[in-house]
Amino acid sequence: MKEPLKNSSNTLIEQFNRLEEGGKTSLGPALLASVAMASKGKKGSMVVICTDGLANVGLGSLDLEYELEDSNKFYENVTKLAVENNIVISVITIKGEGCKIETLGKLVENTNGNITRVNPDEISKDFSGILKDEIVATNVSLEIRLHKGLKFCNEDGENLSEDGSLLKSKVGNATVKTEVFFFIIKITKKQFF
Repeated sequence: MKEPLKNSSNTLIEQFNRLEEGGKTSLGPALLASVAMASKGKKGSMVVICTDGLANVGLGSLDLEYELEDSNKFYENVTKLAVENNIVISVITIKGEGCKIETLGKLVENTNGNITRVNPDEISKDFSGILKDEIVATNVSLEIRLHKGLKFCNEDGENLSEDGSLLKSKVGNATVKTEVFFFIIKITKKQFF
């Protein structure tokens, strides 16, 4: 982790080519180990989860209903670790396979990563596309102050103050493609229904 990925890519590719599928997806432990390793690298490091199935064994298993509460908490904690260390998590899934994208989507959303669903034949193209989305800023915060006659709408109340005219929000990591949207309304003395 002391070297950039480009300096160790050949070794990683050799190791990857030796891997063999074993039938179960131990996604949680792999994700946790990856985020822990990335936290030792530079800010804005990226973890890419490439999965063809459901996390169904080990920490973070999403296979059984009675385990979901603990598993969701596990993924929340991994997300928190990633955010604290300015790590982006992106997910590549195989079309037609179930992987509980709603759970993994929270990881992606909270770290400003990407979710990509691919055909197995196009995985290398989509994978390289994700890696091109380089982080240009970490730990980004946004503060927008409106005129007192304007208010933000559809925003989380804990991010608003000054009667809804001041928005403070943590964006986290940002790429050249990062966009932030917000909606405002004008407050008038007369309200028409």
